[in-house]
Amino acid sequence: SHEEPSTHSDDDNDDDDDDDELVEVDQEASLIENDRISEPEDTDLRPISHHKLTEQKVKQSGKPSFHKDGSEWMSVQMNDRSRQKKIKIGISNCPMKEQEADAVKDVLLLTNKQRWMLYRYWVQRLQHERFDYVCSSHTDSYEATCKKYTSIKDECCIYVLRRMDVVGMTTTGASKHCSLLRHISPRIVLVEEAAEVFEAHVIAALLPSVQQLVMIGDHKQLRPKPSNYDLERNFNFNVSLFERLINNKMPFVTLTSQHRMRPEIAHLICPHIYNHIENSENVLKYEPIKGVGKDIYFIDHRWPELDRSGEEKYSHVNTHEAKYMVALCHHLLRQGYKPNQITMLTMYRGQLLEMRRRMKKADFGGVRIAVVDDFQGEENDIILLSLVRSNSRKDIGFLKTSNRICVSLSRAKKGFYVIGNLSMFRGNDGTVWVNILLDMEKRHCIGRALPLYCQNHPAYKVFIETPEDFSKCPEGGCLEKCLARLKCGHMCPRLCHPYDQEHVVCKCEKRCPKQLPCGHCCELRCYQCEKGCPPCSKKVLRDMTCGHSILLQCHKDPKKAFCTEVCNKKLPCGHLCKLKCSETCSKLCQVRIEKELSCGHTTQAKCSEHLQDLNCNAPCSSKLLCDHTCHGTCGQCRNGRLHIRCAANCGRTLPCGHICDFPCTSNCPPCNKQCTNLCNHSQCPKKCHEPCDPCAEDCSWQCDHFKCTKRCGELCETEEDARFIQLQDCKHVLEVKSLDTWMNESESEVQFKSCPKCKTVIRRHLRYGNIVKQSLIDMESIKRMQLANEDKLLGEVEKLTKKVTNSKNYDYIKGTIELIQALLSARKQLSQHYIYAVQNCTLIIPEVVRLLDVLELVTCEELSYKTFVVSLPHLKNDILNLLKVIQEAQFVFCDQQIYDIFTELRRIKCTVELCDVKFKLTTQSRVLKASEEQALSSLTCCILKRGQGKCPKVTEVEEGNVAHLIASLSKLYNLGPVTESERIGIVKAMGPSQGHWFKCPDGHLYYIAGCGGAMVKGKCPDCGNKVGGRLYSLAKGNQRAML
Repeated sequence: SHEEPSTHSDDDNDDDDDDDELVEVDQEASLIENDRISEPEDTDLRPISHHKLTEQKVKQSGKPSFHKDGSEWMSVQMNDRSRQKKIKIGISNCPMKEQEADAVKDVLLLTNKQRWMLYRYWVQRLQHERFDYVCSSHTDSYEATCKKYTSIKDECCIYVLRRMDVVGMTTTGASKHCSLLRHISPRIVLVEEAAEVFEAHVIAALLPSVQQLVMIGDHKQLRPKPSNYDLERNFNFNVSLFERLINNKMPFVTLTSQHRMRPEIAHLICPHIYNHIENSENVLKYEPIKGVGKDIYFIDHRWPELDRSGEEKYSHVNTHEAKYMVALCHHLLRQGYKPNQITMLTMYRGQLLEMRRRMKKADFGGVRIAVVDDFQGEENDIILLSLVRSNSRKDIGFLKTSNRICVSLSRAKKGFYVIGNLSMFRGNDGTVWVNILLDMEKRHCIGRALPLYCQNHPAYKVFIETPEDFSKCPEGGCLEKCLARLKCGHMCPRLCHPYDQEHVVCKCEKRCPKQLPCGHCCELRCYQCEKGCPPCSKKVLRDMTCGHSILLQCHKDPKKAFCTEVCNKKLPCGHLCKLKCSETCSKLCQVRIEKELSCGHTTQAKCSEHLQDLNCNAPCSSKLLCDHTCHGTCGQCRNGRLHIRCAANCGRTLPCGHICDFPCTSNCPPCNKQCTNLCNHSQCPKKCHEPCDPCAEDCSWQCDHFKCTKRCGELCETEEDARFIQLQDCKHVLEVKSLDTWMNESESEVQFKSCPKCKTVIRRHLRYGNIVKQSLIDMESIKRMQLANEDKLLGEVEKLTKKVTNSKNYDYIKGTIELIQALLSARKQLSQHYIYAVQNCTLIIPEVVRLLDVLELVTCEELSYKTFVVSLPHLKNDILNLLKVIQEAQFVFCDQQIYDIFTELRRIKCTVELCDVKFKLTTQSRVLKASEEQALSSLTCCILKRGQGKCPKVTEVEEGNVAHLIASLSKLYNLGPVTESERIGIVKAMGPSQGHWFKCPDGHLYYIAGCGGAMVKGKCPDCGNKVGGRLYSLAKGNQRAML
């Protein structure tokens, strides 16, 4: 039956974090788990539900695995051993059922036990999946391999075992390897500890070849212990074959000579348990136990065990006995006994853990603690036994069983000490305890106090009744001082101690009296100078070679020491060096000063940092082309050259009636909300930007004198016979003529009509069905014209990839190309919004690669002019920043970003080409005229500063001046021409490819690219009407579609 570990109310509780400092116990993990299983009493053993015990554990221990503080969850820190305990307890839970696991939405809402159950379910499910997979694919080969391996292994074992005279194995091994035993054909089977072996295990080892069975055991000691109590209670599975044969008068031989216990201890079990025992000569020569007045003694007390009468069954604990036995063990160790000579036994696992909890490894390391049931067949010089049971019910549990009594009383060789409430055992008639205790009283080996004496002063005797009484012999002796002289000449500072008589372990804590060669006195303790005093460590003031005076240890040479004072040298920048005097002065000054950046802002930075490496954190606050304020920092916006995307929401009303919630951009992307196109029959299930399928049902417009005969998706016949109208979409009632005028007015934009009062889009009123349907038809036409297949763009991207793959700088633009390919692969159809962005990028990338290739040919790090220097790495970094902005934008740009990319690429292109010319002139040792040098220098300086801070961007005029100067110098000095097509290509690449949709007077849709404004008149290809316009004014009858 499962139970939880016991709780303790005394002040000596140790946390689980100290478990590593406690004495080790054999099979500790199993013991801790078994501690949750109460020991079987004589008549009752019932399984206890585990979930109740888990709740009790959390309630009693006060240390759940998780606790909640406010609104946050925090895990409790624990060491490895504590974690192992928690895991062992957790995995003992049953897996959660599948229905319960599927219903879990948030694991943080589960209790600790439910989490473990869910974890077990996950593990079990994974195991089943993997097992099914393995079974389905590898079962036959696995079984064949196992049979082959087993056959070969058995042949090897048989070959070896047939040549052996004696083969040893456990009873389980005998059953497992029955086939091997048949080949060996043993004639004699010898069973050791036969009284504790199940009868079935012995029968399994009796093969047809066996001629003789020899069983050695003691049926008066512990019996076999079945794991199922019903088998013991109802079917006598706890009776071994050995005991059954003896009970049935089978002839047997009894061994009467014992070689373990001194006669006083052997007298406990003979004649009370055994009829006759003879003592061997060796047990008569045992010396008395040091420091204790009796070699065998029963300490009687009346301290009750912990009361758990109202709780589930626990392993019993008696804290008084635990304290007493730990103190007695400590006293025996002080007498000079080794830890492996002492064993502490108890009847209950809970008492074992209670004693262990009080035993630090540093003091008790090597002392064995065990339960009586686990100590059968073993022995030790000194045994300390705790009986635990002490209650008002006079219930001693399974301590009345003679088998356990026999084992517990026969383990000691030289000394045996028992503590318990002996009045309870005297009152249990019919047990062997009564006769044993009467015999011990006659021998004066029972009392309320244990007599102790001092080995060094035998006249000093004390009687120990409580654990606190052991303070009368703190060092194992008496309260007199030791007075022994140590090797150093000082007197031993401890009280009388029987152990360490040679004072090898004792350390003199007094100060060393020796004087060092320098004249100072030694500052260490006496025991630290046993092998001689170390060099003088007293700190004195010494003059260093650098002129400073510092405190040094007396034995150190100032010439070899390092000066720890601050260096007072000046760096080239004029600041004082901040390093130690003994350290080499750094060329990089670490003093923080205020620096003015190229954008005009100031910042705190190290003196040695270059301005180009600093990032300005001042707010940008520039007004963007969209009239919003930039929310980025000056550094994020590359000093105003490449602003980050506008973070303001667009807020425009789309033609479908939805509000655009996309961040500010030049063109609103297609609406991705649920389409609101509906009629009296159905609603469109698609997204708003996808073309709708027209309703094919009959039109529902009808009354007593009129019925529309067309399809719902077609234009209806008109009917004029009403005065007031209630709009079905918003329920407003309006005068019919005014509303007709409102609905029939020609709008400058193609969009849905809305209620003049509340602006709700009119969709369902049948009177204006033709107007609504015509708007829908216009919208669907534009949607279909906007959408394009990605195949064409993929072809362009492939051509671009082939074009730039051979470049040395392909790795820089590889990520951007892959991003374009991912965008095209993720969408089956692309809106015109994305098409323009991708087309622009396919034009930008080749130019960027060309500029990077040009910079590769400029092999120097910087180009020097009279008044400034151009850093080529920084210029290359500007190109990479441009690529980064394009990639981070995910091809969705606002107006400001399009303009910034256009002007920044223009500036970089001009700067790169000017640097290329300067590098060629320098490498060819060409000397320019003063005017030419001045023109090249001033124009380069001007282009470098463009776009920074409040400085304007590069204009087309300046770009033309650069092209003209480069052409002139190239012609004069044979540097090679720069073609005009390259310059035009840049403008084309960065031109904002955007436009708008319009509708001619007859309703045909057309598109104006570029800026989207009407600048040229033309004719509609479908009807011949005038389309377009001049000076951004549309021709009469034309409308703009706001998509």
